[in-house]
Amino acid sequence: MIRRFRVLTIIFFVAWTVGAVSPAGAQSSDADRKQYAFSNYDVTVALQADGSLDVRETIQLDVISGSFSTMYRAVKMKRLDSLTNVSVTSTDAAVDSLTITRDDGDIMIQWAFPERSTPASFEIAYRAYGALRSNDDTNSLHWTVVGSEINVPVSDVDATLRLPAELRIPRDSLSVDPDPDDVRSSGLGTEISFSRESLEAETSYSVKATFPKRFNAPEAFDGLDVLKGLLLALLTFGIFAGAYISRQKEEISPDDVFPREPNVPPYEAARMLSSSRAHSMHSSMLVDLARRGHLSLRAESSDSWLESKQTIHVDVHRDPDDLQPFESRFLDELSKHETLEDVNLRMSDFQKEQRTEIRKRLVERGLLYDRSTEYVRFTALACLACFAAVGIAVWAIVQSVPEAVYVVSPLIGASMGSLFFIGTRYAPTERGKRKRAELKAFLAEKKTEMEALVEDDPKRAAARFPDDLPWLLLSERISGAWLEKQGRAIEEAGVENVLPDWLRDTSPQAGAAGFALYVAIIGTTGVSSGSTAGVAGAAGAGAGGAGGGGAGAA
Repeated sequence: MIRRFRVLTIIFFVAWTVGAVSPAGAQSSDADRKQYAFSNYDVTVALQADGSLDVRETIQLDVISGSFSTMYRAVKMKRLDSLTNVSVTSTDAAVDSLTITRDDGDIMIQWAFPERSTPASFEIAYRAYGALRSNDDTNSLHWTVVGSEINVPVSDVDATLRLPAELRIPRDSLSVDPDPDDVRSSGLGTEISFSRESLEAETSYSVKATFPKRFNAPEAFDGLDVLKGLLLALLTFGIFAGAYISRQKEEISPDDVFPREPNVPPYEAARMLSSSRAHSMHSSMLVDLARRGHLSLRAESSDSWLESKQTIHVDVHRDPDDLQPFESRFLDELSKHETLEDVNLRMSDFQKEQRTEIRKRLVERGLLYDRSTEYVRFTALACLACFAAVGIAVWAIVQSVPEAVYVVSPLIGASMGSLFFIGTRYAPTERGKRKRAELKAFLAEKKTEMEALVEDDPKRAAARFPDDLPWLLLSERISGAWLEKQGRAIEEAGVENVLPDWLRDTSPQAGAAGFALYVAIIGTTGVSSGSTAGVAGAAGAGAGGAGGGGAGAA
């Protein structure tokens, strides 16, 4: 069981002054000569019947060099409800003044004493509220005796936890960590003692006692709360994801429409299918323009002792009478590069502009719906809600409010799920959905026809393949592995390697009917790995408890 930790960060600044109290952190010409250590560090934490804690800390300041007259102590209130009855006393030095102020939510305790260069022991006492924590059937008292903020060694550390007799806590029901030096029961209650001979600088030391529930203290977060939060967030996210999947099912199935060749070029059809098929759009456009005689591709192979590399060169020779302005601009950019590899590396910005223009044309034709405004608004609201939920979650953990998990977790899940549900900025219209279904049915028919043709008439399949390639590239069912399979079937049928006029190969290994080159072209123009399996081979390239805190000397 993990309880919420309350940490008192105690910072002692012992300041050297001349006739007056100097501020914490004040510089002094003698600062380098001032040294000190802490010894006989005793802490007693007594649980009261109302759940509060009476704390007494006796700390001996050993002056090694220099002289001191002021001490400070900062009590971090982030993990405590309140602190009262603060006092500082000493049998070695008269405490001249005691000042208690608040600084950024924390309590600053300052006291002065006559300047001295000999050791002195001070007792700091206070009552703390809110440190006790509870879970289903237990209470926990977790106290940091010495905080890791202390940057000097501490020796002779003793800690005592006292539980009042009226709580009637059986000794065998106590769970203590670490192993105590002694556990004693008397008419006054139960006393648990711990000790450490010494602690190195910046070393934390905590003690913990867990006993049957006696107080309705704030509950601590435990592993079950975290698990509940995760499950609630996932459940809420799943609801939105399910709604998204249900909405996707509203798409018209290709099986319910007649296969119809689109009245748009292949590259526009690619965007109708999905925004994620942009890579297919560029491959399809390249092959379509080559097939229509506006460019030609030439493959060259070069061997080195490391690898065999195949390079696809591009030669542009346009016919202005058979080009749309959009295609003409593409050829202008293409003519600036010698190889497809250069095109893929250096035309990314232009290709983005192309995709934007095609999307705009589809919106104008009523095939896509532009919902950018509602997308931005919805996304902004979802992000704000998500940030707010995370903020509330942090607050709930700090303040130990496990019940907040039932509000925060669904809010986080809903925020993230809504981002998933909103989808993209551009969605198909009803007319666009039908056109997309017809296109998918058309592509499936093309694939089936080609497979049947390869089996029945391989020679005709090899001759027809270049004309069908711009459309075949758009099908998510067409991959590099599929192309290689058709090529092997044609080769096994004894068909000669026949290349279209727009594709030349200067190497002796072109593959059956140029299929290996087709795979290389597709791979070089950036088709995703999910749709071009085997392209590389074809192309020939390769928590702490309450209390504790720090101590230091100025």
